[in-house]
Amino acid sequence: MKNKTIYRLSVGDIQQVAKEVYGRELTTDEIEKVIEPIGDRISWYDVIDEAINYSLDLKQLTKWRRMLLIFFTRKVILIGIR
Repeated sequence: MKNKTIYRLSVGDIQQVAKEVYGRELTTDEIEKVIEPIGDRISWYDVIDEAINYSLDLKQLTKWRRMLLIFFTRKVILIGIR
């Protein structure tokens, strides 16, 4: 389950937007030019956080507890590498 793909965009999705907004499909070269900026502009972390917050009744960690969790997680990873 950990590696299951949750959502993906296809070239068909890009072409659909191009047709609806710009009135035509994009060329292969144009598609290549927009692929990276699409990934760069999607805030996956925020989208996932919003979905969890919207769908589940979970109490968020305080900023301090999140910092500690990140610190100790990285510390354990670094210790394991040595």
